[in-house]
Amino acid sequence: LNQELYTPVLKNEYGDSAQARMYADSGLYFAQRSGSDYALGKAYQYIGWNFQDVSLYEKSRASFFTSLAYMKKSGNKQAIGDAYGNLGNAFLDVKNYQQSLDYQLLSLDASEEILNTFPTGDKLKQAKLGKTYTLHNIGAIYLEIEMHDKGLEYALKSLQLEEESSNQLGIAISCAAIGNVYNKLGKIDSTIYYFKRALSIYESDDIGDSFGITTVLYAYSLLDSSDLTMDERKAMFFKSLELKKNFGDVNGEVEMLLAIVKG
Repeated sequence: LNQELYTPVLKNEYGDSAQARMYADSGLYFAQRSGSDYALGKAYQYIGWNFQDVSLYEKSRASFFTSLAYMKKSGNKQAIGDAYGNLGNAFLDVKNYQQSLDYQLLSLDASEEILNTFPTGDKLKQAKLGKTYTLHNIGAIYLEIEMHDKGLEYALKSLQLEEESSNQLGIAISCAAIGNVYNKLGKIDSTIYYFKRALSIYESDDIGDSFGITTVLYAYSLLDSSDLTMDERKAMFFKSLELKKNFGDVNGEVEMLLAIVKG
């Protein structure tokens, strides 16, 4: 199924969830007509992401399980690994850390299995990317349960792979995660270094503003001790708030408004 069919889903993912759902449902309709197990797995993946974005977590998990079933029928090992990763994230949404970790480890095993066959071209690129995302997701689980050293270990592994692949967006995501770990560990200098590195990529011409930049701007602006003036911190904070509004991230907007009350 042509990937262009799903481009409108991603375009509307944060700004207009109803439009995103309409395009996701259209994708499912055409996938059903195609008779392709892979296309059906992909369609349910996008529907699952849509449910996830609007916090309908039970429905998102059901869609991801359906996606996994179709991907297994398709025999596409990379797609199977990615489907495990989606389920890992879905269980993390509801703070079921053990099942989240179990599925992420299955995703990691799938990527390792592909890499052990010494693939080339797109297969190699996709397997490395899948492994990178899984390492990042495992790090996120450990951070949630405050095992900061393990979280840092996996975030650094993810960053290493992203640097090897020159994946700039992935580097920014990992630098932001590493900065958050160092912040929790009270290592402000390291926190600032990684936040600045992430921001330099997010603000570059190649990447531009993205959903990820909001988290970095927000966390950086709230550092108890930083190299920023109060005016700079305010500017970062309100830029992050504006972006969250534009993306339709209501939960994030509420979190930031509560931070204003506390701060």
